[in-house]
Amino acid sequence: MNNEQAYSFMNNVLEHLVVNADVDALSQLYHADVVGHYGDVEINFSDIENRCRYLRDVFTDRSHILHEVIVADDKLIGRDRQIMTHRNSGELWVSEVTAAYTVRNNKVAELWLMTDKNMDYRETPQHALVNAIPNHDDIGAKKHFRRLIADEKFLVNGKLQKVELTNREFDVLFYTMRGLTAKEIGQRIDISFRTVESYLETLKDKFACDSKADLRRKVTPGAVWM
Repeated sequence: MNNEQAYSFMNNVLEHLVVNADVDALSQLYHADVVGHYGDVEINFSDIENRCRYLRDVFTDRSHILHEVIVADDKLIGRDRQIMTHRNSGELWVSEVTAAYTVRNNKVAELWLMTDKNMDYRETPQHALVNAIPNHDDIGAKKHFRRLIADEKFLVNGKLQKVELTNREFDVLFYTMRGLTAKEIGQRIDISFRTVESYLETLKDKFACDSKADLRRKVTPGAVWM
């Protein structure tokens, strides 16, 4: 397996597991006797199925960015950013994941995971949804996000640069990142949803994005979009 094939293989696994959350496809990607290592927890095929259902039922707008993959014989390691929105709270969930696979007959036979956020492979969707607490009015979070946006540089039309926002544009961006709809944002900041949509178009222009999903990925705090 060369680097291009390794990238394609790992990207395919992540597309089915994270983006599509396709439980039925897992048997085509992982061996039934797969062994996984996550901290001091050993993961099996049933745990991976549970994680896939968890992502499907708890999160929406799931996406990922596979940064790079390195391969040696039947082993490959990759760095991935996973981005999704909690269905109940609207919170944006972003995690940096490093995964290593041993591949046998074009399926994952063993894997190792390191993440910057907890990924409980045995947590149930019901537990996560019941315990989700909305946090849309967190003033501290809003101030922190404003500092991040002010300090960050974004790739716009081929150049890394800061993006200046009006107060209204920032409000719309903040609540968009929190997962609110245009109607919900309008109700929160007392403007019409059509005005919110107009601000979203302006934001997409400023950040050189084609869609709201693209905007949310690009503006993920701490990311320099390359």
